[in-house]
Amino acid sequence: MALTRRQFIATVAAAGAVSAGVGVDGFLVEPERVDISRHQLATSRNAQAGAAVVSTVPDVTFVQLSDLHLQEVRGHERRVAAAVNSLAPDFVVITGDSIDKRDKLSQLQSFLSLLEPKTPKFAILGNWEHACRVDLHALARVYAAANCRLLINETAVYSHGDSQILITGLDDLLEGRASVASALAGIEPRPNHLILAHCPVHRDVLRAVRPESGNRWSGLRPRDAAVFERFAPTCVLSGHTHGGQVNLFGFAPWRPRGSGPYISGWYRNVQPALYVSRGIGMVDLPIRIGASPEVARFEWALA
Repeated sequence: MALTRRQFIATVAAAGAVSAGVGVDGFLVEPERVDISRHQLATSRNAQAGAAVVSTVPDVTFVQLSDLHLQEVRGHERRVAAAVNSLAPDFVVITGDSIDKRDKLSQLQSFLSLLEPKTPKFAILGNWEHACRVDLHALARVYAAANCRLLINETAVYSHGDSQILITGLDDLLEGRASVASALAGIEPRPNHLILAHCPVHRDVLRAVRPESGNRWSGLRPRDAAVFERFAPTCVLSGHTHGGQVNLFGFAPWRPRGSGPYISGWYRNVQPALYVSRGIGMVDLPIRIGASPEVARFEWALA
């Protein structure tokens, strides 16, 4: 019989408690860590030549936060915000599941107030914002007050020097009505293009690959794959998996629907490249083993 997420994490937690070291680390130490991962993003001008990592002098830097699952703003959340500010990014992207209860908007507001207000920010929805039926208009207002634009099947144009970046934010694949065609309507392709999609498997769905056959993805449009191919985005940024939340030496026994074959980190097997953040928060039980919370910093030499 297949275990639910709660049953699986509870089983691992019980097993971990047998070893005091694993138990303490999984419940008390690792969830409180803030790992800063650093990445170089392939430029569009060199991606076609097969370059994965290019210039060591970045044209733009940005930070990805994901899966905050905010319950309250305390020491850990303050350390996360301080880490983001210390990196001095040109902009910040937040890839969904910031809250998982509709009464946590004030906590989100408090957290966002800790971030540098002048730094532009772009956010998308995850499955939990939909599942908890948060007031999306109120959520958008909370983001807007913190210089953050909530993108729901929308594209923002971010200018940096003489270059422009398209930042396309898609609605959640599982609970929303995702539409690339709507998000890019009236937009002309540009070489520097980020797609923000909460579920990692969304990239494969847009490429007309169905690794989780039998599932009916909500909001799919037949023309989305064609639009996705025409725009040829540089990179897709996702979260959702929490790195498995319990990751045993690279093996994550449980991942939520919508993860596909992905756990965390880079997946460059096909274009566009996919980066899956381990995120910050937790669900069901406050445990992380082998999947520390992550603030991801990217350096990007623009075309």
